Amino acid sequence: MRIKKYQLNKLRTTPIGSSVRMNGEVYMASKAPSVGNPCAKCGFYSEGIGANNCEVANACLGHLRKDRCSVIFEKIQMP
Repeated sequence: MRIKKYQLNKLRTTPIGSSVRMNGEVYMASKAPSVGNPCAKCGFYSEGIGANNCEVANACLGHLRKDRCSVIFEKIQMP
């Protein structure tokens, strides 16, 4: 899935606990766990792709976000 620049900016500014709709899916921004592989729980995660090659890494890595908190975007089901 290709992420457009405006979508990446939307993800980057999404506060923890808020949801965002992208490409027909809903994602919740959650605080990234400090142990293990936090990327594995992310809705954008693909096996074998680390943060160096991830399209949304600029939106989840704490040092690149305005709030300085690392997050993951968990895919949630909407009724």
